[in-house]
Amino acid sequence: KMHAMNSIKWCAGLALLRHQRNDAALKELARVYVRDALKRWVPGATLVSLAVEQDGPALTLRVRVRERETNAAVAVSIER
Repeated sequence: KMHAMNSIKWCAGLALLRHQRNDAALKELARVYVRDALKRWVPGATLVSLAVEQDGPALTLRVRVRERETNAAVAVSIER
């Protein structure tokens, strides 16, 4: 059911963000990309939590989603 979670980096266009400056604006943009991708590709899913962490050149998104009785969590890292 949560097959889109496996390819969220590509569905959300996150790979495009690796060429941007790793700052607060990038953090918010990544959050919006994930939210919009979930609405488009998994419309029945509820975004439970989305944390964006910055560590040097890396940006890591920790996403938790629920669809009916199924819960899924994934960590996606983008490095410059």
